[in-house]
Amino acid sequence: MELRSTNQASVDLFEADNREQILQNLDKLIAQESFDAIADLLGALAEGRTRFQGEEILNTLGGAERHAIFDFVVMPGYEQSWSYCLVGLTDITKRKQAETALRASEQRLRAILNTAADSVITI
Repeated sequence: MELRSTNQASVDLFEADNREQILQNLDKLIAQESFDAIADLLGALAEGRTRFQGEEILNTLGGAERHAIFDFVVMPGYEQSWSYCLVGLTDITKRKQAETALRASEQRLRAILNTAADSVITI
C-alpha cells in the first residue's frame, strides 16, 4: 500500500511542516505498538471486509506520542485491488491522558481510604 495524499489536519497531528514531510517519513510515524492493529487491518482485508476501525499509537516528527482511532474504508469498486482507500484518523491523545490521570487518582484515593480505615478507632 502507498499513501498518496494527506490533509492539513494530518500535517498538524504529526507536527510536520508540510504534506510531503509526512509522505517521506511515514515509517517513523507508526509506532511499533501499532503493528498488531495493522496486522488486524490486513486480516480484515484478507477476509473481504471493506471497513475497519482500530486504535493505534503514532509518533509525531517531533517525537511525541499520539493515540488515534483510525477508520479504514476501501472505496466502492476497488474491493479487489484495494488501490483506492480512505483512511481517517481521530486524535484521542487527550482522552487517553485523562483516562490515565483518572486511574492514578483512583489509586491514590483507594490508598488513602485503606490507610484511613486502619487508623480509625471505634469507642
